[in-house]
Amino acid sequence: MLDQIRYLGYVLKESTFKNQEVVSEGGFINLSSTLRDEVEGYIDEDKDHLFTLTVDAMLQGMDKDKVTVVFQCEQTLQLEFVCFDGPSKNTEDDIKKCVQDESWFFQNFVDLAVKTSVEKTLSDTSFENISIPPFSRRSSES
Repeated sequence: MLDQIRYLGYVLKESTFKNQEVVSEGGFINLSSTLRDEVEGYIDEDKDHLFTLTVDAMLQGMDKDKVTVVFQCEQTLQLEFVCFDGPSKNTEDDIKKCVQDESWFFQNFVDLAVKTSVEKTLSDTSFENISIPPFSRRSSES
């Protein structure tokens, strides 16, 4: 089934950025993402099955003391995919199972979208030169 799936991009659904007005001489960042369990699907005019995955991401800039939060950025992203071959062979249940069974495949796109979106947000702040890693710590949804 993976050979029928293509990544279309992401949409930033929600974003917050909080600068804590802390004087800091350096530190580190924490980046995490949580892929929600829900898969939303629909059929387009070409009878291809499109589906979206929702991701919650959080970036925290931490001071050297490893306790003080210097800034925090939280985002909700919606990743969009298409599954060719029509809905008759790829039902919503099939796609949900594929996302669960092949989570490594989808996590690559999650990491790419989170990195790109967070960098874009930081580009409008004094933290624009912070290097964002190409992957995030995975969180499990509770």
